[in-house]
Amino acid sequence: SPQALAAHTLRGPFFETYCVNQVRGYLSTRSVIPGMYHWRSKGGAEVDLVLLLNGKLYPIEIKSKTFVGKQDAQGIVAFRKTYGESVQTGIIMYAGDRCHPVTDGVIAMPWNAIMKNL
Repeated sequence: SPQALAAHTLRGPFFETYCVNQVRGYLSTRSVIPGMYHWRSKGGAEVDLVLLLNGKLYPIEIKSKTFVGKQDAQGIVAFRKTYGESVQTGIIMYAGDRCHPVTDGVIAMPWNAIMKNL
């Protein structure tokens, strides 16, 4: 049930897997398919999904929370410090209901808004 899933300890991984698969499915229909990667630093910073297209990197963090803040952008910030100029605006795909800036170069977007606009 939706209630059982909302309280389940694997809610985050389930949500992340669902979102990645939705993005992958959509991108598979495009004439040019970007590379899809997961990034983790030696220090433990990570970005759930990185798209590589035309030499540009698009980091996407996925959160099952209904509100995200600056702490949720730490992986994207670390990624940008590592890869610099090639990193485009980062997105935190989350379970909330509105788009909003999180930090410089990182915006939060509801997962369903992203799916509609991909």
